[in-house]
Amino acid sequence: MAERAARAECAVSVAQGLWLLVPGLWLGVFPRHYRRVHGIERDYWIERVHALWLTVVGSVLITAGLRRRPSVETRLLGLGASSGLAAADISAARKTGLARIYFVDLVGELVFALLGPLSWRR
Repeated sequence: MAERAARAECAVSVAQGLWLLVPGLWLGVFPRHYRRVHGIERDYWIERVHALWLTVVGSVLITAGLRRRPSVETRLLGLGASSGLAAADISAARKTGLARIYFVDLVGELVFALLGPLSWRR
């Protein structure tokens, strides 16, 4: 039972890491396409910081999951990332309406915000 819980926790960590890493790389490598799909204006500094932040957090979560060593710190990092990004999506939706891509992101972030703590070993 403990081994199954450990595998589930690692799988959630890797999945969430990929969920964050892919858009981070997308924004970093194809910023014009990312802006067009997301309907956002160009802001070089914000784009670079956001791309780097997503890439670093995603990489940390993937590494922790693959090494089978999710720690309290990586659990909190995952929970904080998903909660913070969900809050940002909700805030953006209230101000500008919710583009389809943000709705998909919001649903994913809420899933990880709930699934992460449910997968934590006790």
